[in-house]
Amino acid sequence: MNNKLPKLTKNQAVGNRAASKLKEVMQKFCIFQEIDTSQDLGIDFIGTIIENEHPTTYNFNAQCKGTDSDGINMNLAKTEISYSIKTKTINYWKQKKDNTFIFLVDVNKEIVYWAAPLRELENCDFSKQESVTIHIPIENYISSKSDSLSPDFKFEIIRYYASFGSN
Repeated sequence: MNNKLPKLTKNQAVGNRAASKLKEVMQKFCIFQEIDTSQDLGIDFIGTIIENEHPTTYNFNAQCKGTDSDGINMNLAKTEISYSIKTKTINYWKQKKDNTFIFLVDVNKEIVYWAAPLRELENCDFSKQESVTIHIPIENYISSKSDSLSPDFKFEIIRYYASFGSN
């Protein structure tokens, strides 16, 4: 009987848990709207930072990736996580008006790590590559216990706005 039913893979289950945890954590600090999965081209959520109970002009895109810690690629110094992203996805992010962040959600530890990959890649030529490796500093994290977003997060949005007009 089970052979005639669809199967929820481990990757799908981890991805679902990661998206739920990311949304839960980010809704403390942002208006955080999920993109319809049938429209997913590399952006899963759109966010607007809230300050003093009011929406700000600080908007961003979010790509959510999940891990259950088994597949996490950490450097030898254990200061950053490496994650591979398709070049096509990076090119899509580069044409967006708002900065796109990648969020890696460790579903077992319930920690959300983030990075602004376009900053890391701004002076790189990856036109002949199928994918690029993004480095996510482990110091860039948010959990359900966090009281606020890091000032660095907002800075990355401002920095992207300043550089977007010069492209």
